[in-house]
Amino acid sequence: DACIGWVRNQTALIRPLIIVCLGATAAKAVISNDLRITSARGKWVKKGSVYIMPTFHPAALLRDESKKRPFWEDLNEVKRKLGELKNE
Repeated sequence: DACIGWVRNQTALIRPLIIVCLGATAAKAVISNDLRITSARGKWVKKGSVYIMPTFHPAALLRDESKKRPFWEDLNEVKRKLGELKNE
């Protein structure tokens, strides 16, 4: 909460095509407070002209190796979407 204003200002200046939210805390701050990371991960959310991909925090991968494959798939989807957006 203390940093969200700064993050919004930086986002407005940078105007990214894609934001990747690593973990529930980031995703809740950027997308929605009631977000559940296990059900939201891997699904695009579009706010304005920005595509947002929620996914697991890297620390979660260290605690639970079964999350590595979905995390990898999410990052591959980000790469695919970035290529798609750059070709528009």
